[in-house]
Amino acid sequence: MFVYTCVILFGMGTMEQLKNGKLTVIVLTILGFFIIALNHRDKQKEDACSFFYFSCCYIVSFGTVLLSSIWNVQEVWMLGGWIVSILVHPYIGMLYQALFSLLYSYLCGYSMIQFSYIVFIGAGMCLLLPYLRKKENVGYVVGIGFFCNALVLLCQSDFVWKNFFSMETLLKQFVFLVVIFLSMVVSWFLLGISKSGNLSFVKEGMQSFFLQEDVEEKGNTASEEASDARNQQVKEFLRLEQLGREDFSLQVQMKEKLPGRYAHCMTVANLAKYAAGEAKIDAQLTYVGGLYHEIGRLRGKDYLKGNREIADEYSFPDALLNVIEEHCVVRQHAKTREGGIVMLADSVISMLEQLEIQKKQIAPAEVVKQVFRLRLEKGALAESELTLKEYAILLNAFIEWIENKQQKMSN
Repeated sequence: MFVYTCVILFGMGTMEQLKNGKLTVIVLTILGFFIIALNHRDKQKEDACSFFYFSCCYIVSFGTVLLSSIWNVQEVWMLGGWIVSILVHPYIGMLYQALFSLLYSYLCGYSMIQFSYIVFIGAGMCLLLPYLRKKENVGYVVGIGFFCNALVLLCQSDFVWKNFFSMETLLKQFVFLVVIFLSMVVSWFLLGISKSGNLSFVKEGMQSFFLQEDVEEKGNTASEEASDARNQQVKEFLRLEQLGREDFSLQVQMKEKLPGRYAHCMTVANLAKYAAGEAKIDAQLTYVGGLYHEIGRLRGKDYLKGNREIADEYSFPDALLNVIEEHCVVRQHAKTREGGIVMLADSVISMLEQLEIQKKQIAPAEVVKQVFRLRLEKGALAESELTLKEYAILLNAFIEWIENKQQKMSN
């Protein structure tokens, strides 16, 4: 940028305006501002693309301001400051705009009043234009900017309506709107180039320009939701650990009042936990679901209704309540893998208990295979999300666990 500035000043050195020492001070002040601003942002590491944005805007602004000495560039020279306010920061854009307004006014020989007008409209738009980055705000920004520029033009025409509605004033309004549009388009291009690193930047730039805040909001929302989900998982895990303890009040009541059903539930829970662990499924949830799948018997014969009442009273996690309700093949088919495992474990253990009462001897493997086949044929596991691979693992795990238990009892 320093080399660019020196080349421009040297190339236009024959112009009377550029021989003045005051102008040199102004130009060097602007250049010093950029050097300080860029160094500050690099230290803060806020935006790796700041140097690129600053450089492009500086070239545009400095070039158009100097051209104003030769041609009437209208408000095009404001373009750089507006882009800085959009891509970097509105306050930095305002200072940028004020410094270039000073240079522009000096070259054009403006009075202090005229200087204040262009500072007002230029710096004011620096505060307004960043709102263009939300699609719903585009119309409001353009409308407010148009009104403010019309107010400035009206002041410059000394509130003479005839002068205000002249062709020259209308042309200035049109150019003003064009510059607003150009600030959006150039911002798209700069964002696209900085994001993609090549010239296929239009789509990338538009997405970055319009969606940045929405993406940040969605990202923040997603992060908050993920954090809430993790906290909920931790709470449910701790609650399952508490419910799974043998000294928990419900377990103690079940053991004292219904020792037979308590033994049944413990067997179902241990079988389900072992099988779930072999299949890499939530063993803790499956175990607690097996423990409490008949806890409602403490409240009467309709134990399914009792299950729901106790679940509400003791604040069972929703996942646990689902497993408990899904174990009963008569009322509901399993919709979770854990619920399917508890259903199978309950069915297998119940059949083995009936065979023992009837004093019939059937190989455990045959009992397990028969129960699995029956549940599959009736579609009880169709919605459980269990895969064929998991089904095979569960089948072998059930057989292995039951045979090991019977072998320990015989010894």
